[in-house]
Amino acid sequence: MGLFPWLIFVAVGYKKMVKKALLSTANKKIDTLRLDYENTIIDEETYRDLTQKVRSLIYKVS
Repeated sequence: MGLFPWLIFVAVGYKKMVKKALLSTANKKIDTLRLDYENTIIDEETYRDLTQKVRSLIYKVS
């Protein structure tokens, strides 16, 4: 019984760490898309489409 609780603790910690990293990466991607849109590298329709896709992924992860 001694090892099992530690395995659960490690698994939950790892899951939280991965989730935090994914959310951080997604938020950075949204910032990059915003800057590209402001600098007219991408058009408004593409900006909205890509931002919506990233936000839906954030929703699925959280």
